[in-house]
Amino acid sequence: KEHTKVTSIFHIPPFAQARKTHVIRADARGHYQLVNTSAEYRKNEFVFSHPFDIYVYPSYTDIKTDIPTELYHAGNTVSARKYIEDPFFIAGIRQYQAGDPMRAINFKASVRSFSGGIRQLMSNSYDSSRNFDSMIFLDLYARSEHGKAVDDEALLENGLSFACRLLLEVVKNGGSVGFASNCSVDSRSFINIQCGASDAHTEEILKCFAEMSVYSTRNYSIDSLIMRTASQLPRGTDIYLIAPQIDTKTAQTIRTLERMGRNVQIIPLTERRDA
Repeated sequence: KEHTKVTSIFHIPPFAQARKTHVIRADARGHYQLVNTSAEYRKNEFVFSHPFDIYVYPSYTDIKTDIPTELYHAGNTVSARKYIEDPFFIAGIRQYQAGDPMRAINFKASVRSFSGGIRQLMSNSYDSSRNFDSMIFLDLYARSEHGKAVDDEALLENGLSFACRLLLEVVKNGGSVGFASNCSVDSRSFINIQCGASDAHTEEILKCFAEMSVYSTRNYSIDSLIMRTASQLPRGTDIYLIAPQIDTKTAQTIRTLERMGRNVQIIPLTERRDA
């Protein structure tokens, strides 16, 4: 009786995985699905069926100008400083950096801190008293002079880039963020993601950024969406409205929110000249 011996140079233990990183470059933002994967080994080609999704997010680096200082709120006070430190709440201790005030130096921690045999100055890191909880609204229902809806892909990409930049700023500073838009995605007639701060929450917003299209249905007014969502927002949440234009009804809605104590910042949505 013949016996066939099969020898393999690979040995994968049970429950182990063979992983390899591949860099994928996409020319356009969107949601892509990879169905089949092929691998070539010793002139033999192997095809694997393992579908997965690829989300390409908008590039916030396309924004050439910095976010205006009035986008950073501290309650009802607008400040040109990005951070307002609360001297009564210490978030931690870090190594001294050039420009730290003398009152921030922690001399007790500096006595016990050595690096390479050299004593290091340590500074207190204070919590920020500025409110970074924000709700981003993106209005994609632009109208021409004749009252017809305008489908402008450049406006969409510009609005998503600015929304992505705002999202990054809020997350980076430890705030919670939400996103709403009158653009349909999947089976939803509009997008309404309440404020949150988890990684899964941020990923959900980024997936919406990737799936939004200029061809999506947009038949929900932004003022109705704002009034529907604003009542569910936590107290002190700032509102950012990215819109191509503000009509009379939307302006009335904004004034109503401001009378209720909400901070509302309007970001004009126009086509970038640097694009």
